Amino acid sequence: MSVQLPTLEEMATAGVHFGHRTRQWNPKMEEYIYDVLDGIHLINLEKTQAQLQQAIDFLVVEKAGQKNVVFVGTKRQAAPIIRRVAENTNSYYVADRWPGGLITNFKSVGDAIRSYEELSAKMEDPIYLETLSSKEKSVILKKLERLNKIFAGLKGLTQPPDIIIAVDPRRERTAIAEAKLKGLTTIGIVDTNTDPSLVDYPIPANDDALKSIELILNTLANTLLVK
Repeated sequence: MSVQLPTLEEMATAGVHFGHRTRQWNPKMEEYIYDVLDGIHLINLEKTQAQLQQAIDFLVVEKAGQKNVVFVGTKRQAAPIIRRVAENTNSYYVADRWPGGLITNFKSVGDAIRSYEELSAKMEDPIYLETLSSKEKSVILKKLERLNKIFAGLKGLTQPPDIIIAVDPRRERTAIAEAKLKGLTTIGIVDTNTDPSLVDYPIPANDDALKSIELILNTLANTLLVK
């Protein structure tokens, strides 16, 4: 199975080429910009294709489908797509709030993940539920709701992440900084307002439009399924 790159037409239809307003640009994105339309920078889709291919080649060579890949995207548009592609590829995800120390202090965060898993399992046990008062049940459910936002996408993670794939590294700066400290490889969808050097494999693309995010992430996700 080989990974098919999206065509220039498919990317244009998905709005991958629409960047931010010119006043918001990061000068380091200059090489990926080809024009301005109504005060908005337009991304060179040929460059997007080339950068996407580099990320794919890395994932294939590293056999990333056998590693702990964590998709990170906490902005509203990205979160549901992040969840879906991670689940479809048996990967992990953070779609609400990055748990500080996931990479740099995995022992502590790993213990928190296991505690969350144990609590989740207890609350699915009808026998255990019968031992709780209504007040106790309410308190635990509220706690579990908070923990779900942080750890739901990390269930089963027993080793530190190997690769981070992020939507908008500018927004996910904490995750990217942790990855850099530990020497993890990072891939990121970078819009025209973002420093592409934040990640090892920047993919210039619209990081706000749902269809753009979906197209890029689906392509990367398909790479994880390559046998």
